[in-house]
Amino acid sequence: MKKNNIEIFDEAMVRILTSLYDSFPVPKAINYMQIISIYQPKIPSDRNEQYEEIYLNTFNFLENEGFIKIAKKADESSSIFYGCILTSKGFSKLRGKVNPLDDPSPSIIEQLKILRDNGVVDTGKAIIANVVKNFLTSGT
Repeated sequence: MKKNNIEIFDEAMVRILTSLYDSFPVPKAINYMQIISIYQPKIPSDRNEQYEEIYLNTFNFLENEGFIKIAKKADESSSIFYGCILTSKGFSKLRGKVNPLDDPSPSIIEQLKILRDNGVVDTGKAIIANVVKNFLTSGT
C-alpha cells in the first residue's frame, strides 16, 4: 500500500531522532539514503524519489524548528548530513513526557525507541503519528 508524505515523515522522524539521541552528545554523520535502503528495501524505484525528498526535508524541518543542528548538509553529490546533533531543545523534548506530573507512560524517546525496535513499518500509522505529534507539541 502506498504511503503518503506524512506517514513517511513520521517514520523518518523516528529513525533520525532515535539515531541522534543514541549518539548524543557526539555529533553524527547520517546517510539518509542508507536509512531508506535498510528500512525500506522493497520500495519500487519510482517511489524512491518520494522517500528521498521527504527524508531530506525532514532533516531540514528538524533543523529549522531548532531540534537539531547540522554542520554540513547533504547536497546533489552526497546523501550524507555531517555533524548532526540534537540541540538542548530537541534533547529535552525527547526526554520529556506528554503530561510530566501525572503521566506514568514512557518518555517520548522511550516511545520512539519502542517503535524503532519493533519495526516502524509494521507498527500502526496512528501510533507513530501520535508519538511524533507528542514530540512536536509537548512543553519546553
